[in-house]
Amino acid sequence: KAFFRNCIGINNTRPGYLTDWVTDVVTPLTLNTPTKALGATVTVDNTWFTQTANNEITYNSTLSNDLRISTSITIDGGPNDEIRLIVRKWDDSTSSYIDTRSSVRAVNNLVGGRDVVTFNMTIRMNNMLLNDRVEIWLENLSDNTDVTVLTGSEITAEII
Repeated sequence: KAFFRNCIGINNTRPGYLTDWVTDVVTPLTLNTPTKALGATVTVDNTWFTQTANNEITYNSTLSNDLRISTSITIDGGPNDEIRLIVRKWDDSTSSYIDTRSSVRAVNNLVGGRDVVTFNMTIRMNNMLLNDRVEIWLENLSDNTDVTVLTGSEITAEII
């Protein structure tokens, strides 16, 4: 077993991933009901991770590790709606979700164009094991207005 720490002369061996949203797809929301964010995502720089589905990054190592996850996610939604972004871990050993962190923000009511909110968070996700997943979920705390994760939103993670 190898940890990719303190390597000299080996490029592109930092365990982690980068995920980008590449399409704008509406995520239907119901008041106070968390829903997995929709939209096509692509990943690059994957080491020890695979994208098993859109907005679904699976950990592939048998070594238990902690992650540092950073989000830069912009959402188009209803003016002044309060939106909760939830970073969830699928714990494969218990077949259940764990909400590792969430943040609530109001959608900015802009004149013309889109009404948006941006979530920039850094999260520590402990004890990732084989087949655990990271996903982004959304919840509207104001009404039933749908939202869209905008193209260019991203999640990065690295083993710490």
